[in-house]
Amino acid sequence: MENNTIEIIENYKKANRIEDAVFFCKEKLKGEENRICLRFLADYYSETDDKKSARIFLERLMNCEVKKADIVLRLLKIRGKSNELMETAVDELISEKREEEASDIFFKLVEDNWFEHEKILKWAERLSNHGKSKIAYDWISRVIEIYKNSSLWDEMESILSFCWKINPCDEVKKNLLLCLREKYREYPHLEYYIEEMNFHSRKDIPSVLNKLDEILKYDEGRWVYHDSWGLGLIKEMIPYLDEIVIDFDGNKGHSMNLKGAERIIRPLPEDHWAVLTKTQKNKLLNMIKEDPVSLVKIFLKSAGGKA
Repeated sequence: MENNTIEIIENYKKANRIEDAVFFCKEKLKGEENRICLRFLADYYSETDDKKSARIFLERLMNCEVKKADIVLRLLKIRGKSNELMETAVDELISEKREEEASDIFFKLVEDNWFEHEKILKWAERLSNHGKSKIAYDWISRVIEIYKNSSLWDEMESILSFCWKINPCDEVKKNLLLCLREKYREYPHLEYYIEEMNFHSRKDIPSVLNKLDEILKYDEGRWVYHDSWGLGLIKEMIPYLDEIVIDFDGNKGHSMNLKGAERIIRPLPEDHWAVLTKTQKNKLLNMIKEDPVSLVKIFLKSAGGKA
């Protein structure tokens, strides 16, 4: 059926009966979504002043088949630059292993202050899987200042951790150190553990980052919870003794071995319901009247979505 449609259109074109080909395709599309006709009409209108019609046929084409990079690029040219279309173009160009063209569009996105961490990380991983680790590293290098300027330290750590796997260089390690010092700036024992773990000379950086994150949850000023003793505040951490001292409500100054503590107490974030009821009780009481929806969201988040 498709071959017959192609033959009819080609015969019209050879006879220079383009308007008849247009009429044939439009009539055909009244009964079915024919990809051959849609492509012809999109090409036909993209060469005229009727850009609106070209856009309509390209959009119909995108909806009736797997998106292809060339279709998206033509649509981008007709409709004009939009983040959504440019993101789609990058996706399709990576799929077709047209990385240089994808880079051009990605850099244009970044120049316009576009930023989406999840997409950047996903694209970098796909490029790396295609054997294009250098291009993935160049993309990440182009956006690293955005992470710094936006104080997105968790996101920056995750993308630099990936970066280390594809290019374990001094520049990545330098940025990771900056990230850690900003992320944990209120943690008094960060530098001790950086030295203790030989961060500067280690090669297995992702595992070091995971270990740091686990240990520093028990640094001074962090909140923890014990099933019997309830909420507790870590008053002191003694790294060289592998010991922490916790003030529970009914058990002040309780000393624990850090490794043992990791098994029986769990660290809590500062926005956890239990912590907020201890540190910002009046604020929560005011939210009952002023913003009950946000209050419920805080509780549900702390309870794992269940109540």
